[in-house]
Amino acid sequence: MIKRACPIANWIKLEAQDYNEIQKRVNTDSQEKQKTDPSFSGICPSTITWFYNTKLPQLMEQQSIQNMVNAKIEELDQKATNIKRQQLAQNNIWDKDINIAEMEAERLKEVVLNGKKNLQPQ
Repeated sequence: MIKRACPIANWIKLEAQDYNEIQKRVNTDSQEKQKTDPSFSGICPSTITWFYNTKLPQLMEQQSIQNMVNAKIEELDQKATNIKRQQLAQNNIWDKDINIAEMEAERLKEVVLNGKKNLQPQ
């Protein structure tokens, strides 16, 4: 059986019935929103809220959906860990660059101060 990517969380592959229900909700909510905001396009925030608060918990009764959600959680946790690692490495580089710049600035300030002392008449 062919599964389709969820219109809201495209990493979830859905059976036709679930896909159709969610897509219908996306379309209906979007059309309603366009009545008050003709320039609106995309998925309404209220539809996203409905999906995560109502529909996804219902879908979680299916083992295949649970597996996809758990895999996504693992992927996101790994992504966050990698970003934190990269951030820490970059922060260390920046700290080193800051220290070098501050030391050079202090050295130059000292030269300027000593130069002013030497220029003063005695």
